[in-house]
Amino acid sequence: MAALTVSLTGTLAEFIERRVESGEYGSASDVVTDAVRLMRDDYDRKFEALKAAIDVGIADIEAGRFSTRSIQDIADEVLGRSSK
Repeated sequence: MAALTVSLTGTLAEFIERRVESGEYGSASDVVTDAVRLMRDDYDRKFEALKAAIDVGIADIEAGRFSTRSIQDIADEVLGRSSK
């Protein structure tokens, strides 16, 4: 396994130390590994959701479900203002 040295602020270092002292984790490395894994999983979920939303948008465009109105026209309509 590759070694990586990181510097943390006092607050983050204390958080990690408390997790290890509580017995929740065996080492600081375990805490950081778990945190990075959670971050990666969150990133992966968000990326998949973004790809799905893009696919929906592309399907809508291909099916002709889109508006040619400007963002300003839509905002004016939503806010009850008449466009000029």
